Amino acid sequence: AVVSTQSTGDEKRKKKPYLWNLNEDPALSGIVCHVIEQSSCLVGKAEEAVVKLQGLSILAEHALLEVESSKIFLTCLKGAKVMVNGDTITTKTELLHNDRVVFSAGHVYVLHHPHQFKEAEKEGKTFKQVTWETVQTEIAQKSGWDVNRKGKTEDELLLQEELISVIPMVNEVN
Repeated sequence: AVVSTQSTGDEKRKKKPYLWNLNEDPALSGIVCHVIEQSSCLVGKAEEAVVKLQGLSILAEHALLEVESSKIFLTCLKGAKVMVNGDTITTKTELLHNDRVVFSAGHVYVLHHPHQFKEAEKEGKTFKQVTWETVQTEIAQKSGWDVNRKGKTEDELLLQEELISVIPMVNEVN
């Protein structure tokens, strides 16, 4: 399997699905792009991994990305932690355009799927902009935290923001 990095240019990203990174610093989001070019690629620390990730909780063989027809699937491999749209996955999961993927606690990506995007555009569908904060809030909400902003004081809202930012790390330790 082959995954290209951003240095191969924008032409491939116009036609092929790719994962782009999200970072707490917006200026660093979208810097890393992994174009999914072939039918299968390993994600992890292993030398043969096509999408190489580093970090304490990243396994040598962390996940597997597969292309079947024009669909993208993600499988979390044994012992690894992967989330899609705030939900921990344990089985092969289809990824759709704009899905948020978290490998372990610190590697956050968004899938851009040009074909699905064009089809949705024809149907008049729009996609919300994905930010680091929206992903962290999504994870917190699906972990059972109250993320509602209504009726809270300014201090409670500040505390909520800080808690939301550490929830992924707490989940990782657990």
